[in-house]
Amino acid sequence: MIDKINKYYAQELLEQFLSQLGYYYKGNKSNQKKVKDLFNSLPFFFFNTTFQNDLFKIIKKNNISVYLDNNDTMQEFCYLIYKDFSNHYNLIFKTQEEFYSDLKKKLFHTSYFYKEKMKNNIHSYLFFLVLFILIIIYYYFK
Repeated sequence: MIDKINKYYAQELLEQFLSQLGYYYKGNKSNQKKVKDLFNSLPFFFFNTTFQNDLFKIIKKNNISVYLDNNDTMQEFCYLIYKDFSNHYNLIFKTQEEFYSDLKKKLFHTSYFYKEKMKNNIHSYLFFLVLFILIIIYYYFK
């Protein structure tokens, strides 16, 4: 049995990939050809056939050749795919500014890493704090 893929995870993965691609894209001839090939094959490496078909239709809906010239237009194209995918699955999506500013925050700010690490481990820290306090209370009343 094939498990149903979490659409929020798919959106997050697509956001991370497309925001990096749009942010670092350089519009030279070789990159234009490679990126065009990438977008034509991207859906086939994306989870299950439902996501693949939907992503393929979204990419084909927008003519990629129009967006290959420079970084600004590629950023617009990447955001359009993310937005259309999110709309298709009725997901809340970020604005284009948030789409790229979140990438910059994740790439260039070490505080983001520590904040995520703390958020993921807060339960462990609280458990050990409560355990430590209980041990102190136990020895105090003993």
